[in-house]
Amino acid sequence: MVFIIVMSCTAINAQEIYEINGYLKQMKTSADVGIISDALHLESLVRDFQPTIYVGKSIVAHNEKQPVCAEAKSGSIDGLSAENPLFSRVELITIRLQNASDMNFVLDLSKLISFTNLKYVCLLCEFNCGIEDVRKLFIPKTGVIFIYKVSIPS
Repeated sequence: MVFIIVMSCTAINAQEIYEINGYLKQMKTSADVGIISDALHLESLVRDFQPTIYVGKSIVAHNEKQPVCAEAKSGSIDGLSAENPLFSRVELITIRLQNASDMNFVLDLSKLISFTNLKYVCLLCEFNCGIEDVRKLFIPKTGVIFIYKVSIPS
């Protein structure tokens, strides 16, 4: 009985993390039209030009439209916790990591109070990283999907 309770709690607290290309492929092969639509929307957020807010030493909006994406480097993670009305429509946060030493943070999604429309957090690694590396960096929040991509510059 104790084993079942422990396993149930572990399953509830476990956060799913997906490699972006595999996740999109899986979603696009679904028989559910809503899931396919979600896949196309996520693909657009990740790959197309979108109104974006860049979080660094200061916060800079990419253009005059309300941002739907936010981008930060590991050293700017604390800026995501700031109260800012520009964060309210953001659906995707991308965190760029240039090397393994950038993986020295933990992002607690419950502290991102201004991100009221957040659906995805993407970790973009410019070096080889995997699911276990990514899992250590986040304290999950229900309803937010974690994705990652390895994109090594040539």
